[in-house]
Amino acid sequence: MPHQTSKILFMLVTLTSLVACGGDSFVKGDYNDTTHIADIEDRARAPEMKQLILANVNFNKPSRVYMHQFEPKIDQMLVEYMSANGYTFAPAHVFNNAWNTAIRQTGDSYDPTTGRFKTDTHMKAMALTLQHLKDNSDAAGILFTDLLEYQVAYIHGNKRNAKWHGVTRRFDKMGVGNSVPADFDWGKTAAVASLWINIFDLDSMQRVFSGVGGIDGMEAINMKLSEPRFSRNKDLFDDDDHIEEGIQLALHPLINMPYWPGVRPE
Repeated sequence: MPHQTSKILFMLVTLTSLVACGGDSFVKGDYNDTTHIADIEDRARAPEMKQLILANVNFNKPSRVYMHQFEPKIDQMLVEYMSANGYTFAPAHVFNNAWNTAIRQTGDSYDPTTGRFKTDTHMKAMALTLQHLKDNSDAAGILFTDLLEYQVAYIHGNKRNAKWHGVTRRFDKMGVGNSVPADFDWGKTAAVASLWINIFDLDSMQRVFSGVGGIDGMEAINMKLSEPRFSRNKDLFDDDDHIEEGIQLALHPLINMPYWPGVRPE
Protein backbone atom coordinates (compact mmCIF):
# COMPACT_ATOMS: atom_id res chain seq x y z
CA MET A 1 0.00 0.00 0.00
CA PRO A 2 2.73 2.59 0.85
CA HIS A 3 4.45 1.79 -2.46
CA GLN A 4 1.19 2.33 -4.37
CA THR A 5 0.61 5.65 -2.60
CA SER A 6 4.15 6.76 -3.50
CA LYS A 7 3.46 6.03 -7.19
CA ILE A 8 0.27 8.09 -7.03
CA LEU A 9 2.14 10.94 -5.34
CA PHE A 10 4.79 11.02 -8.07
CA MET A 11 2.11 11.16 -10.77
CA LEU A 12 0.24 13.99 -9.02
CA VAL A 13 3.37 16.11 -8.55
CA THR A 14 4.24 15.64 -12.24
CA LEU A 15 0.79 16.78 -13.38
CA THR A 16 0.87 19.83 -11.10
CA SER A 17 4.28 20.89 -12.36
CA LEU A 18 3.08 20.64 -15.95
CA VAL A 19 0.21 23.00 -15.18
CA ALA A 20 2.53 25.41 -13.37
CA CYS A 21 4.78 25.61 -16.42
CA GLY A 22 2.06 25.93 -19.04
CA GLY A 23 -0.94 27.46 -17.33
CA ASP A 24 -0.33 31.04 -18.40
CA SER A 25 -0.04 30.49 -22.17
CA PHE A 26 -3.31 31.10 -23.97
CA VAL A 27 -3.71 29.22 -26.95
CA LYS A 28 -20.71 32.02 -29.56
CA GLY A 29 -19.84 30.46 -32.75
CA ASP A 30 -16.94 32.63 -33.81
CA TYR A 31 -13.43 31.17 -33.68
CA ASN A 32 -11.46 32.17 -30.58
CA ASP A 33 -7.75 31.39 -30.78
CA THR A 34 -7.40 31.32 -26.98
CA THR A 35 -9.67 28.27 -26.68
CA HIS A 36 -8.05 25.60 -24.56
CA ILE A 37 -7.79 22.15 -26.16
CA ALA A 38 -8.64 19.61 -23.47
CA ASP A 39 -6.57 16.53 -22.69
CA ILE A 40 -8.90 13.53 -22.82
CA GLU A 41 -8.33 9.78 -22.69
CA ASP A 42 -10.71 7.15 -24.07
CA ARG A 43 -11.34 5.98 -20.50
CA ALA A 44 -13.06 9.30 -19.72
CA ARG A 45 -15.88 8.33 -22.09
CA ALA A 46 -16.50 4.90 -20.54
CA PRO A 47 -20.12 4.54 -19.25
CA GLU A 48 -18.98 3.80 -15.69
CA MET A 49 -17.02 7.08 -15.61
CA LYS A 50 -20.36 8.86 -15.32
CA GLN A 51 -20.35 7.90 -11.62
CA LEU A 52 -18.18 10.56 -9.99
CA ILE A 53 -17.14 12.12 -6.71
CA LEU A 54 -16.87 15.92 -6.61
CA ALA A 55 -13.90 17.07 -4.54
CA ASN A 56 -14.38 20.14 -2.38
CA VAL A 57 -10.67 21.03 -2.46
CA ASN A 58 -8.60 22.19 -5.41
CA PHE A 59 -6.36 19.80 -7.29
CA ASN A 60 -3.61 22.43 -7.15
CA LYS A 61 -3.15 25.32 -4.70
CA PRO A 62 -6.25 27.05 -3.27
CA SER A 63 -8.00 29.70 -5.34
CA ARG A 64 -7.61 33.36 -4.42
CA VAL A 65 -9.35 34.12 -1.10
CA TYR A 66 -11.92 36.46 -2.67
CA MET A 67 -13.07 33.58 -4.92
CA HIS A 68 -13.80 31.12 -2.10
CA GLN A 69 -17.36 32.26 -1.42
CA PHE A 70 -18.32 31.65 -5.05
CA GLU A 71 -16.94 28.11 -5.34
CA PRO A 72 -20.14 26.38 -4.05
CA LYS A 73 -22.26 28.24 -6.62
CA ILE A 74 -20.01 27.22 -9.51
CA ASP A 75 -19.78 23.63 -8.28
CA GLN A 76 -23.58 23.43 -8.03
CA MET A 77 -24.01 24.77 -11.57
CA LEU A 78 -21.45 22.23 -12.81
CA VAL A 79 -23.27 19.36 -11.06
CA GLU A 80 -26.58 20.46 -12.57
CA TYR A 81 -25.07 20.66 -16.07
CA MET A 82 -23.36 17.28 -15.82
CA SER A 83 -26.41 15.64 -14.21
CA ALA A 84 -28.51 16.81 -17.16
CA ASN A 85 -25.99 14.96 -19.34
CA GLY A 86 -26.26 11.64 -17.52
CA TYR A 87 -23.69 11.97 -14.71
CA THR A 88 -24.30 11.09 -11.08
CA PHE A 89 -22.37 12.26 -8.03
CA ALA A 90 -21.71 10.59 -4.69
CA PRO A 91 -22.77 12.45 -1.51
CA ALA A 92 -20.31 15.10 -0.34
CA HIS A 93 -19.35 13.19 2.79
CA VAL A 94 -17.68 10.47 0.69
CA PHE A 95 -14.87 12.82 -0.32
CA ASN A 96 -14.88 14.75 2.95
CA ASN A 97 -14.32 11.61 5.03
CA ALA A 98 -11.44 10.47 2.81
CA TRP A 99 -9.82 13.91 2.79
CA ASN A 100 -10.13 14.39 6.55
CA THR A 101 -8.60 10.97 7.13
CA ALA A 102 -5.68 11.91 4.88
CA ILE A 103 -4.91 15.29 6.47
CA ARG A 104 -4.92 13.73 9.92
CA GLN A 105 -1.82 11.90 8.70
CA THR A 106 -0.19 14.65 6.65
CA GLY A 107 -1.33 17.84 8.40
CA ASP A 108 -2.99 20.79 6.65
CA SER A 109 -1.29 22.01 3.49
CA TYR A 110 -2.75 25.54 3.63
CA ASP A 111 -2.58 28.13 6.39
CA PRO A 112 -5.29 30.76 5.71
CA THR A 113 -3.80 33.20 8.22
CA THR A 114 -0.46 33.42 6.42
CA GLY A 115 -1.49 32.25 2.94
CA ARG A 116 1.31 29.69 2.99
CA PHE A 117 0.70 26.61 0.84
CA LYS A 118 2.81 23.46 1.15
CA THR A 119 2.62 21.68 -2.20
CA ASP A 120 4.34 18.51 -1.01
CA THR A 121 1.91 18.11 1.91
CA HIS A 122 -1.07 18.74 -0.37
CA MET A 123 0.06 16.13 -2.88
CA LYS A 124 0.65 13.54 -0.13
CA ALA A 125 -2.86 14.15 1.20
CA MET A 126 -4.23 13.92 -2.34
CA ALA A 127 -2.50 10.57 -2.94
CA LEU A 128 -3.85 9.14 0.31
CA THR A 129 -7.34 10.40 -0.52
CA LEU A 130 -7.36 8.81 -3.98
CA GLN A 131 -6.15 5.51 -2.53
CA HIS A 132 -8.84 5.61 0.18
CA LEU A 133 -11.57 6.34 -2.37
CA LYS A 134 -10.33 3.56 -4.63
CA ASP A 135 -10.56 1.07 -1.76
CA ASN A 136 -13.79 2.30 -0.18
CA SER A 137 -15.99 3.91 -2.86
CA ASP A 138 -18.27 2.64 -5.61
CA ALA A 139 -17.59 5.69 -7.79
CA ALA A 140 -15.43 5.33 -10.88
CA GLY A 141 -13.78 8.74 -10.83
CA ILE A 142 -13.16 11.94 -8.94
CA LEU A 143 -13.59 15.44 -10.34
CA PHE A 144 -11.72 18.56 -9.19
CA THR A 145 -12.76 22.15 -9.95
CA ASP A 146 -10.14 24.88 -9.52
CA LEU A 147 -10.95 28.57 -9.97
CA LEU A 148 -7.89 30.22 -11.50
CA GLU A 149 -6.98 33.89 -11.73
CA TYR A 150 -5.14 35.21 -14.80
CA GLN A 151 -4.01 38.62 -15.98
CA VAL A 152 -5.12 39.79 -19.44
CA ALA A 153 -5.35 43.10 -21.30
CA TYR A 154 -8.50 44.56 -22.84
CA ILE A 155 -6.94 45.29 -26.20
CA HIS A 156 -9.06 43.52 -28.82
CA GLY A 157 -11.16 45.50 -31.27
CA ASN A 158 -12.81 48.90 -31.01
CA LYS A 159 -14.84 47.76 -28.00
CA ARG A 160 -11.72 46.91 -25.98
CA ASN A 161 -12.46 43.25 -25.34
CA ALA A 162 -10.32 40.72 -23.51
CA LYS A 163 -9.94 37.16 -24.78
CA TRP A 164 -8.83 34.14 -22.75
CA HIS A 165 -9.57 30.43 -22.59
CA GLY A 166 -12.27 30.58 -25.26
CA VAL A 167 -14.27 33.61 -24.08
CA THR A 168 -14.45 37.24 -25.17
CA ARG A 169 -15.51 39.76 -22.53
CA ARG A 170 -15.93 43.55 -22.60
CA PHE A 171 -14.56 45.62 -19.73
CA ASP A 172 -16.84 46.70 -16.88
CA LYS A 173 -16.99 50.12 -15.18
CA MET A 174 -17.76 51.17 -11.62
CA GLY A 175 -18.92 54.61 -10.53
CA VAL A 176 -20.25 57.63 -12.37
CA GLY A 177 -19.20 58.70 -15.82
CA ASN A 178 -19.85 57.15 -19.18
CA SER A 179 -16.56 57.67 -20.96
CA VAL A 180 -13.19 56.17 -20.17
CA PRO A 181 -10.47 58.87 -20.41
CA ALA A 182 -8.81 59.08 -23.80
CA ASP A 183 -5.38 58.58 -22.21
CA PHE A 184 -6.40 55.43 -20.29
CA ASP A 185 -3.61 52.84 -20.44
CA TRP A 186 -5.26 49.84 -22.07
CA GLY A 187 -1.96 47.96 -22.03
CA LYS A 188 -2.21 47.34 -18.30
CA THR A 189 -3.59 43.93 -17.41
CA ALA A 190 -6.60 43.10 -15.24
CA ALA A 191 -7.60 39.98 -13.31
CA VAL A 192 -9.93 37.45 -14.92
CA ALA A 193 -11.18 34.02 -13.82
CA SER A 194 -11.15 30.60 -15.48
CA LEU A 195 -12.38 27.17 -14.41
CA TRP A 196 -9.93 24.24 -14.54
CA ILE A 197 -11.49 20.76 -14.40
CA ASN A 198 -9.54 17.54 -13.75
CA ILE A 199 -11.03 14.04 -13.66
CA PHE A 200 -9.14 11.00 -12.35
CA ASP A 201 -10.01 7.36 -12.89
CA LEU A 202 -9.94 5.76 -9.43
CA ASP A 203 -9.16 2.31 -10.82
CA SER A 204 -5.93 3.26 -12.64
CA MET A 205 -5.25 6.38 -10.55
CA GLN A 206 -4.57 8.24 -13.79
CA ARG A 207 -5.92 11.57 -14.98
CA VAL A 208 -8.31 10.98 -17.86
CA PHE A 209 -9.55 14.51 -18.50
CA SER A 210 -8.27 18.06 -18.06
CA GLY A 211 -9.95 21.15 -19.48
CA VAL A 212 -10.10 24.91 -18.92
CA GLY A 213 -12.80 27.48 -19.69
CA GLY A 214 -12.81 31.24 -19.20
CA ILE A 215 -15.56 32.73 -17.04
CA ASP A 216 -15.46 36.48 -16.41
CA GLY A 217 -13.46 39.56 -15.52
CA MET A 218 -12.70 40.10 -11.85
CA GLU A 219 -11.86 43.79 -12.14
CA ALA A 220 -13.63 46.86 -13.51
CA ILE A 221 -12.45 50.34 -14.39
CA ASN A 222 -13.03 52.40 -11.26
CA MET A 223 -14.42 55.71 -12.46
CA LYS A 224 -14.56 57.08 -8.89
CA LEU A 225 -10.80 57.62 -8.84
CA SER A 226 -9.17 60.84 -10.03
CA GLU A 227 -7.18 58.64 -12.41
CA PRO A 228 -9.46 55.70 -13.33
CA ARG A 229 -7.84 52.26 -13.16
CA PHE A 230 -8.84 48.63 -12.80
CA SER A 231 -10.05 47.65 -9.31
CA ARG A 232 -11.80 44.58 -7.88
CA ASN A 233 -15.33 44.44 -9.25
CA LYS A 234 -18.20 44.61 -6.74
CA ASP A 235 -20.34 42.19 -8.75
CA LEU A 236 -18.37 38.96 -9.10
CA PHE A 237 -19.68 35.77 -10.72
CA ASP A 238 -23.14 37.32 -11.03
CA ASP A 239 -23.66 36.41 -14.70
CA ASP A 240 -24.90 32.81 -14.78
CA ASP A 241 -24.65 32.70 -18.57
CA HIS A 242 -20.92 33.45 -18.34
CA ILE A 243 -20.45 30.77 -15.68
CA GLU A 244 -22.33 28.22 -17.77
CA GLU A 245 -20.23 29.10 -20.81
CA GLY A 246 -17.06 28.55 -18.78
CA ILE A 247 -18.31 25.17 -17.56
CA GLN A 248 -19.20 24.09 -21.09
CA LEU A 249 -15.81 25.18 -22.40
CA ALA A 250 -13.96 23.37 -19.61
CA LEU A 251 -15.86 20.10 -20.20
CA HIS A 252 -15.70 20.01 -24.00
CA PRO A 253 -15.41 17.49 -25.67
CA LEU A 254 -16.30 15.20 -22.76
CA ILE A 255 -19.70 16.85 -23.03
CA ASN A 256 -20.07 18.39 -26.45
CA MET A 257 -20.47 22.20 -26.40
CA PRO A 258 -22.70 23.62 -29.14
CA TYR A 259 -20.87 26.24 -31.19
CA TRP A 260 -17.56 25.42 -29.52
CA PRO A 261 -15.22 28.36 -30.41
CA GLY A 262 -12.14 26.21 -30.98
CA VAL A 263 -13.01 25.34 -34.57
CA ARG A 264 -10.52 27.15 -36.79
CA PRO A 265 -12.12 28.60 -39.93
CA GLU A 266 -11.00 27.14 -43.24
